[in-house]
Amino acid sequence: MARTKYKGTRKQPLLLYLVAGCSFMLASFLCVDKEFGLNITYDLSSPFRKQPPIKWRSRTQAISEAKLTRKPLLYAVLYKGDEFAYRLESDGLCQPEIYNYVNENFIPVKVPVSVQPVTDESLGKEFKGFTHQVNMDYQQSGLYVVPYRLLDASARDIASTANLIELGATDPEHVNPYGDSYGHRFEMGRSGAFDSLGAHKPPLLVRYRDKEDLLEYLYMAKTWHTLKPTRGLVKWQPSSILNEKTSVRAQVKPRMLFLLADAGYDCDYFRLSSLHSKKLAAIVNSKTRPVLVEYHPFQPALDKDIEYLKKQYGVNTLPAVILLDTKDGKPVVQRGNLYDDGLIDFIESGRNKLATDSEQ
Repeated sequence: MARTKYKGTRKQPLLLYLVAGCSFMLASFLCVDKEFGLNITYDLSSPFRKQPPIKWRSRTQAISEAKLTRKPLLYAVLYKGDEFAYRLESDGLCQPEIYNYVNENFIPVKVPVSVQPVTDESLGKEFKGFTHQVNMDYQQSGLYVVPYRLLDASARDIASTANLIELGATDPEHVNPYGDSYGHRFEMGRSGAFDSLGAHKPPLLVRYRDKEDLLEYLYMAKTWHTLKPTRGLVKWQPSSILNEKTSVRAQVKPRMLFLLADAGYDCDYFRLSSLHSKKLAAIVNSKTRPVLVEYHPFQPALDKDIEYLKKQYGVNTLPAVILLDTKDGKPVVQRGNLYDDGLIDFIESGRNKLATDSEQ
């Protein structure tokens, strides 16, 4: 019987050691890359990632275009190496229904973020003033909409709203927006709020689940701040009574003037907390003749005919409330924000100064 020649297996363990060593080095590299945020693997994969066919603009170009077209800006804040940013860019924004809608209805600006914390300096000269407009405290990727008429507004003013539909509250009798989280985490609606799934609706989207969720955000973002803010439960009188003669004013209830902005955190809060107070509305309606004058702080050209009222009563900040008809002929002015109880106290404390209060 022929003897089988013995073949050594000495090289097999060496190959296994080599494979194990390479695997260890690769695992170590990936761990270090992730731990220290080097994003080397992210950069290496860039040629293979799917890019959405979105017509990105520079921020300067986008702002100029928004003023002309009246389309909202849509910032895509994409943190380098962030999983959500990767899914949003390579999946969500790459779907035809999504990118066609974005290109048609928004002016998109891509904001690549590689350094934290985010500052205007770290983003470059192109993004000067960006962090004033977009709240970067979230430190995460997302979509952020800026309405064309709020291009110069702060992040807090953009995030705020006093429109009941945007708040998700269609019943004026049951508005309940109170709390320290006002303007950021409303609990009564999906628009402008963190819903049960944690998705922050307009103006910020920080979660991407599927196409339907992304489309819902875009539909709502398109109309953000295009609807009029609430005027509350007060029965407003025509502005023509501001020009009444003294003889006429002496025979009717005194006038009460409200000066409010049509956008902005302070006036939004006033509209919701004060003008929707049943107790306050009852006192205002029964004791005075209220007149509302609305300013447009981000569209000052619209205020040429009413700007004189601020100067007449020495008002620099809004909201402001003025009791016009007093016995001594000197209006009583309350500047700044007043909530329902505070405004009731203001009205009650000024009752003895109202010209016709003794006759009521």
